[in-house]
Amino acid sequence: MASCVFSLLFLIFLFPTIAAANPTGLKVRVTDKAQNVLKDVGLAFVEEVVNRPLPDFPWKWGFLSATIKRLTITHLHADPGQMVLRFQKNSGLHFTIRNLYFKVELERSIAVHILWTKFKVDTRRVVFGGEGVSATIGVNPYRKGNGRLNVAIPYCHIRADHIHMRHSGILGPIWDLLRPLAHYLFNTRLCSAIQRIILPNINTMLAGVSTTLKLHDGYYIDYSLSGDIRTTFFSLDVPFRGLVFRQGVTMDIKSIKTGTEPVFKENYKMAYVGISEFVFNSAAMSLYRSGPLKLQIPQIDPSTNRILETVGLPVGPVKVKLTKPPIVSIRQSGLTVYVKARAQSLVKQRLTPLPLTCQVDLKVNIRGKHLDLLSKDAKCKVQPQTFGGKLVAPLVNIGLNRKITDDLMRYFDEGLVVPLPKGVFLTQGNIDYQNGFLVIGGNLKLTPAERKNVVRGFGKKTEL
Repeated sequence: MASCVFSLLFLIFLFPTIAAANPTGLKVRVTDKAQNVLKDVGLAFVEEVVNRPLPDFPWKWGFLSATIKRLTITHLHADPGQMVLRFQKNSGLHFTIRNLYFKVELERSIAVHILWTKFKVDTRRVVFGGEGVSATIGVNPYRKGNGRLNVAIPYCHIRADHIHMRHSGILGPIWDLLRPLAHYLFNTRLCSAIQRIILPNINTMLAGVSTTLKLHDGYYIDYSLSGDIRTTFFSLDVPFRGLVFRQGVTMDIKSIKTGTEPVFKENYKMAYVGISEFVFNSAAMSLYRSGPLKLQIPQIDPSTNRILETVGLPVGPVKVKLTKPPIVSIRQSGLTVYVKARAQSLVKQRLTPLPLTCQVDLKVNIRGKHLDLLSKDAKCKVQPQTFGGKLVAPLVNIGLNRKITDDLMRYFDEGLVVPLPKGVFLTQGNIDYQNGFLVIGGNLKLTPAERKNVVRGFGKKTEL
C-alpha cells in the first residue's frame, strides 16, 4: 500500500484556484499515461524497504495487547503486470495489486490486561509470510488548511490465499497452530491496522516535507498547495502557490500581477506543468525588493566607451536601481518582460543618473532537457538628461538592443538546460503559450539509478 501512495506522491513533488491573496501560480497535471512511471517508482520503493527494520508499533485487541518490534521485510515481490492504477473522478486513485508475495521477520511480545495490571505472557521471534496476496485500495490526496498534502484511504480490501508462520523456541510449534487465526486476522484486520498505524506515519512524513525549494542564491519558491486536488477519470490536477521570494525580504502579495490560473486542455502526455504570470512577477517583485544591482561597464573600444560616458555610463562599476517592479506578461505570441530602471556610475558619481526602459519579447520551446529560442526582440531606450547624451542616445539604444539579443542567442546556443533532476528525461516536450500562463507538457523517463535516488531522498525535511 505504501508503495502505491509513494509512487503517486513522487509525481506530485517532482515539479515541482484561489483568491488573490493566495493565487495558484503553478499547477501540475499527472495523466493515466504515466502509469508505467508510477509503477517503476513504486517498485523502487519496494526494493528500498526490503531488509530495513520498521518502527515498533503496538496492537491491542480486547484484553490482549501485542508489541511488534524490529519488523523487517525480508522478501517482497510484486509483478508490474499485476498492478493497476486508475483515476477516479472526485475521489482520488484506485490501486489494484494481484499475486503479491512477502515474508517478514519480527519480534512480538504479548501481554494480558486484567483490571489495571499488565501481565507479559510471551515474547518470541516470528517468521511470517503470505502468498497470493491481493489488494484493492483507494488513495485520496487532499490539501490541509496549512497548504500541506495529506492522504486519506477511503476503502481498503486485502486478502491472502496462503499464510505461513513459524515461531521460535520449544513452544513455537504450538504457537504455529494459530496460523488459521493469523490468516483470518490478516484478511479482516490488516486494513484497519493500515488506517491506524501506517497512514498516520505517512501523513507525519508529509508534514515534514519542505514546501519551499531553493532556486538560486537566496531565492526560493513556495510550492505549498493553494487549492483542492482534483481528479477525473483520466488525470489528477495539483495546484501550487508558486510564490518566488527572497529570504528575509517582505512582499505584498496583493501588489503582484497574478495573471491567469493555468488551464489544461489535453491528457495526451504523461505530465503537464502550468506556470502563470504570478510566478514570474513574484520573482520580479523579489528582485525589486532586494535593492540595487551592481553591474560592470567593460572596456570596449575608445569611441564606444566615450559614447557610453556621454550618457552617464563610464567604464567601471554601475549601480542599477529598479524604479518599478519589472512586469512579465505571457501571451500566445510568447513572453514579454518590461523593466524600468535608473543607472548611476560609482566611479564618477557627479554624472547624472541615467533612466532607461527595456522591453524584451521572446518565445522558447523545449527539446529534451534543453530550451530552444524560437524568437526574440529587444526594445530598450536610454533617457539621458544632458544635451550631449540625448544626441548619442539613438546609437546607445541600437547597441544595447543588439547586445541583449546577441546575449540571448548565445545563452540558448550554449544549451540552456531545464533544471530536471539528474536521470530524469522529458520526451515529446512542448510549451503552449496562452494569455496569462504557459503550459509545459511531455512524457517522463527515469533511469533506474534516479528512481532509487528519488525514493531515498523523498520525505527528507529541508530548512531555509
